[in-house]
Amino acid sequence: MFDEKGNHRGIHELDDVTAMAVKGYDFVTLYEGEGEQKHAFGLRRKVRLIDKLAVRSKLGEHFGLFDKKPQVQVNILNEFYLRSKEELQILHTTRKMART
Repeated sequence: MFDEKGNHRGIHELDDVTAMAVKGYDFVTLYEGEGEQKHAFGLRRKVRLIDKLAVRSKLGEHFGLFDKKPQVQVNILNEFYLRSKEELQILHTTRKMART
């Protein structure tokens, strides 16, 4: 993004992979003093890069890699709704015994 002397390279001078990672540039001239005494003393350069996490998240959603409904919760609820009171008591005691 910068040459050997620290000067900014233009977007057209970057290779394709690096250019795709650049979101934008911010250049600000720094001044000091007031009125006729005001003069530029520096230049602040910022290179903004893309947010890789956001890009990966959007790609994953697009290709359906993320399941929006957690199956574990649905299966547990179905397990309790389909059982009688006696079956639930037996299930509770067996799970309690398994923990000890």
